[in-house]
Amino acid sequence: MCLELQDCADLEDSTGYGYGGGATFNSSTDYRNIEWFEGDCSDKRAISCDDRPQPNACASCQYKSCCSEVAICEDDPNCLAINDCVGACKNDDACVKSCLDRGESHAAKNLVRAATCIQSACKSDCEN
Repeated sequence: MCLELQDCADLEDSTGYGYGGGATFNSSTDYRNIEWFEGDCSDKRAISCDDRPQPNACASCQYKSCCSEVAICEDDPNCLAINDCVGACKNDDACVKSCLDRGESHAAKNLVRAATCIQSACKSDCEN
């Protein structure tokens, strides 16, 4: 499923696109005013990672240090699809580039932001 982009002003009060942990995506159709939040347009709340599962030190660090970046990707099926593709690449850089290039461009950028944050903030907790 792909995200349909709309401006909050065009949505009815109870309309929003909720995924996974509940972050909702609304923007103008030309991507200039991207806004992520939980709830709907009439009840916007900051993204929270408090209720997301944290089964290990890596997940705990991700949600503590990179909550917004990780939640945005987790709640976007396009980002999850790209992440699955990248995960199957087994550190093959050409494969990773192909996944990012073929995926929805904003989802790919969000995945890169999340991965960059995790690499920077959680490297020791997330090493396998």
